[in-house]
Parts: sequence; structure tokens; C-alpha cells
Amino acid sequence: MAKDVIMFSDTGIDDAIAIIMALSDKNINLKAVVASKGNVNQKQVAKNTQKLLEFVKKDVPVFVGSKKSFGETKFKLKSVHGKDGMGEYPFKKPHKKPKSFKEFITFFKNLKNKVSLICTGPLTDLAFLSEKVNFFEKVENIYLQTGELSNPNYTSFNVAKDPKAVEKILDLNLPIFICPSDMGHIAYLSKRDVKKVEKTNETGKMLEFIFRSHHDRVVKDNVAPHDACLIYCFSNPQNFEWKYANLAVDYINDIGILHFDFSKQKTNKKICTQIDIKSFKNYMFNCVKNIEMLD
Repeated sequence: MAKDVIMFSDTGIDDAIAIIMALSDKNINLKAVVASKGNVNQKQVAKNTQKLLEFVKKDVPVFVGSKKSFGETKFKLKSVHGKDGMGEYPFKKPHKKPKSFKEFITFFKNLKNKVSLICTGPLTDLAFLSEKVNFFEKVENIYLQTGELSNPNYTSFNVAKDPKAVEKILDLNLPIFICPSDMGHIAYLSKRDVKKVEKTNETGKMLEFIFRSHHDRVVKDNVAPHDACLIYCFSNPQNFEWKYANLAVDYINDIGILHFDFSKQKTNKKICTQIDIKSFKNYMFNCVKNIEMLD
């Protein structure tokens, strides 16, 4: 039975493939996407999301995230997704307009079943949502793409953008699953992989185009599908190695850094520390292939 999911996304290049995977996966029922401020502002993120959904002919409600933050830092990141955050692909003008964050709160309160929350961007909107009185009644678990294991003194964008929001989420007494940036570095897409994606269909051609504007400090000229790994993590947890951890946000020069403490046996937080690369790539290729076959 498919699981109901709400995504919080700062829709850029790796978020785009993650959304496509969520739409293609028969185990996921994507109820809505909240457009969170990331490399570009939340209104542009919402436009990107709506354009992407209409490109793949899927009707999922899009909500613009909050303008506020809990404690945005001075951390700046050079453009890695093009001026519009989506590699400047010539999408058609969307027919639908995204709804407001206030409308999302109403949408959330009216949910009949519990949902899983998957966040591929900064945690600002997720943290604001957690303040709502019926949050724990509506949420099954939370999946985050955040933090980095291999370099404990390097921040990840989703932490540095609003570290106070990260602290707020980590304090929640809910099952939290984290797919750190390392997974995208381990399961990076080579030029050969990208070529295979391009040859799949029109969606593959679009992805190859936007991949050209993707840059990652670790995998260089290849593509690090961080957010896609999170969707795979949610749908196929058996293909990861997991460890319990305590987490804390520390600050170096006012920049928030997520630190992992694996010394505890059990917590409410589980971190994936290894990924089945072959299975992930097969899953991703199949999702791109199947997206144009779905009604």
C-alpha cells in the first residue's frame, strides 16, 4: 500500500530528480509539495516545482513556503543550479499558480491520514509546521537530506541556511531518518549515467539539460543526486546501512554544522551510512522511464 507523503523542497536540479522519483514510485502517494527558500527565493522555487510537475503531466498541489526563518545565517553558496535554480531549462509557463503557506496549514490540518514528511531542502517550513497543535497527530515520521559524515567540520547547505530550524526539528519526539550528503557522493552519476538518463525519454532529456548546471565540490564534473538518494532511502531502506545517532548543531564562525554522535545505542534518529549503488541507479533509471508511462 502506498504511503502518503508531503515533500518540502527547494526545487533545484537534484530536487527535480527526487520529485520525479517520488511521482514514479508506486509505494509513494505524493500529496503535496511545499516550496522552501533555498538557492533561490521561495516564489521562484514554487514556480520551478509547478513547471516541473506540468512538464511530467502530474497534478500535485504546490504551496509557497514561508518568507520568515528561525535564524538564517550569513552562509552564502555560489550558484550551482543556474540563475533560476533549475539550470535555466526552457519550461513552458505553468497554467496553475502555487497556493500560499497559510493555505498549506489548512490543507495539513484537514488531512485524514498520517503522512511521512520528506525534506530535501532547508528545514524552515518544516519547523514552522511543527508548531501547529495537530502536528504529532498527523505525522508518521520525518526523512531529511542533511548533514555530512565524511567532513565533520564542513556544513551542508540544508543546515547552514537555517540551523535554528534544524535544532527545532531534532528536538521532536518522532522517528527521524537522515540521508546525509555523503550518499549522493558515494552514488554519484557519472557522465555515462547521465547519458543513459538522456536517452530514456523526454524527461531524461530535460534532466540531462539541467544536470549541466549542477556542480558539486566533491564529485566535480559528475552529478551528486543527494535528494534522489533520500527518496530511495524512504522507499528502499533495506538497501542502506543504518546507525543510531544523537545529533547536535554546533556553530563555527556563526555557521551551523550538524554533528553526529554514534556512541549511543538507540535514539529516535537513524542515519544511513552506506548505500547499494547499483540498486539505487537501477531504481532511478526505472523511475525516469516510468514517469511518462503513468496516467
